[in-house]
Amino acid sequence: MKPKHLAWPALLQYLWHAGQNAAVTWVVGILLLSHLNPSKLVVRWSLAGLALLTVGLLVAAVVRYGRFTYLVDATGVIIRRGVLVCQLTHLPYHKIQTVQRQQWFYLRPFHLERLTIETAGKGEAEDACILSAVPQTVGNQIEGYRQKSPTTDEIGTQPVVTPSSEYQISWADLNTYALSSLGIVPIIAFLGWLYDKATKLIPKQDVHQFENQLLALRGGWLVGVLVLILFLGFLVSYLSVIERYYHFVLRKSGQTLMTTRGYFQQNQVSVPQKRIQAVRIKQNVIRQWLGLSSVQVLTAGQADEHEREGAVTLIPVIRTAGTFGQLAAFIDWLPRQTPTFIPVRRLPRRYFIRNCGLIWLAGFSLVAVAIKLWLPGFFDDYLWSGPVWLVIAGLQGRYAGRNAGVGLINPQLIGLQTGSVFTRQQMLVPRVKIQSLAVTQSLWMRRSGLAHLTVKLRSGTSTTEVTVRYLDVNTVRQVQRWYLKVPAQEVDAGTV
Repeated sequence: MKPKHLAWPALLQYLWHAGQNAAVTWVVGILLLSHLNPSKLVVRWSLAGLALLTVGLLVAAVVRYGRFTYLVDATGVIIRRGVLVCQLTHLPYHKIQTVQRQQWFYLRPFHLERLTIETAGKGEAEDACILSAVPQTVGNQIEGYRQKSPTTDEIGTQPVVTPSSEYQISWADLNTYALSSLGIVPIIAFLGWLYDKATKLIPKQDVHQFENQLLALRGGWLVGVLVLILFLGFLVSYLSVIERYYHFVLRKSGQTLMTTRGYFQQNQVSVPQKRIQAVRIKQNVIRQWLGLSSVQVLTAGQADEHEREGAVTLIPVIRTAGTFGQLAAFIDWLPRQTPTFIPVRRLPRRYFIRNCGLIWLAGFSLVAVAIKLWLPGFFDDYLWSGPVWLVIAGLQGRYAGRNAGVGLINPQLIGLQTGSVFTRQQMLVPRVKIQSLAVTQSLWMRRSGLAHLTVKLRSGTSTTEVTVRYLDVNTVRQVQRWYLKVPAQEVDAGTV
């Protein structure tokens, strides 16, 4: 088989990125020229240099496209790239962690898609694992080889795969999930950051005039502006969730899990079950009241660029009561019934409240200093809101303490439960996937019979730590015995 070039839309993408770099260069160059006030001759030569650089970037993009080839055969995926130095990358199928297939709406008429092939490592050849525009049959063939399905040597043969399990999200659950999203919080934080940056670019007299006008909006007008901002942030959050998980489907083919989702960009991710490091079940406090949960799996390698490193959304929303019964059909080492967690004792829960109070107090003080410096007109009103933030800190600490716990589900599976930022997280980790288990105990915690338990596991290209705080020392010893597989007396002798 001969190596193939990427489809023609990839050339447009290369030219687009080159044009972006050229635009940034022009903006920086023009700003420098306007600041330095050079002679007309220097300006002409500078503009000529910028034009020459733009042409060079566009030509380099064309050459980069022409030098990029790929080959899919029975041994793996072979990619050749490089403008001045040729770089050859071979990706064997047994080293591939996940395959992400993305298809923007403008690629659908041409039956093209973007393939991101992830391995356990991440090195200098990271970009070589991306095929920016290839026929859909290429992804089908890669999946066929990964599953060791009968395929021919010709690209275009789609392996016949019969799904053994399938789950499709309902519109009612997705709508409830989007309405209960807390995505408005980062949106409001972004607006605050944008305002801070704008005040540094706009003349100070204009900023002061705007702030004076804002202060003049008393009563209903000011409330109306705040409500409008919150509504727009909520609307953006709602629509982004709907677009991301539109027509979400989870399928299991053999030992491979595949998710498909998205409206403007259809995104498909496939994860072999043996590559899963842990299962994470999340609920914010609103979704706990509504009886909804989200399920993610952690893998080795960057599985999904829209999620945190190493995380793949397996089911964005599911009824909590049926979560484990549904998951057991896709991941065979999970229990079919909701596991039981050993909670933190009632008395040590006050330490969670104390810690949250100190953290919120530090944040409140920093924000107060910033408001005093940049928005002094709002300083008094902000101080009056102090008791409200104190109550929120106490509620968050109480929530964290009530949702912390650990459970030994079976001889090969442990469950870790934590609660932070009003979000409960249950992590189910197979014993063989644990990188290390650590126990932390200060002198005063030793007198109180408490200890922190930290489990490290592989996630993405690094590790993830899950810490359950202020557990009873006897519970921690039980977990140590389970992990080390040693008699009780050896652990009790001095490990904790």
